Amino acid sequence: MQQIYLTGPNAAQVSARLFHGLNVHPAGFTVQPFTINGRTAGEALHLLTQPPMRCANDVPFRIRLSASGKADEVETALLPEALARIAAPSLRQVTGIGVPLLLGQLDAEMLGCEAFFSAVKRALHGGSLCVAVVAADAEQALRRATPADSQLWLDTADPDQALSAALDEAIQRIRFGT
Repeated sequence: MQQIYLTGPNAAQVSARLFHGLNVHPAGFTVQPFTINGRTAGEALHLLTQPPMRCANDVPFRIRLSASGKADEVETALLPEALARIAAPSLRQVTGIGVPLLLGQLDAEMLGCEAFFSAVKRALHGGSLCVAVVAADAEQALRRATPADSQLWLDTADPDQALSAALDEAIQRIRFGT
């Protein structure tokens, strides 16, 4: 069971193109910016399936604390409660049902939320094709989460080459049910 890990500047776009090319709607989540009064205020989880009972979708999980316009100077705060109460249960409810999964963004700070990281590891071991968009600071933790021979890491600096490799792997997985 090989999982696909996408890194680099075009990882989110490659993951979207991959599922579009396969004509498959994955379960899992994406991460989207949210704005207030036209300014980026943070990031929100967008679940690709129905949220757990009584939970909302498109829930902010990271908020901006500073107004700086420079990405490397922006201070943010993670809201682990959103990951633990919404993202983790959502991943647990779709793991093992045979639907391909998209883990639309994983970074070290997110993986620091124990309930969320546990759900991510369960998804990676769940038997379905899993595509993860991975920030550089999360790579080592994810490499330790599954056996090395079940990992396909693709750098998306060349998005077309990464997409081609990801499509080849996904088609093999679907064709042979591995």
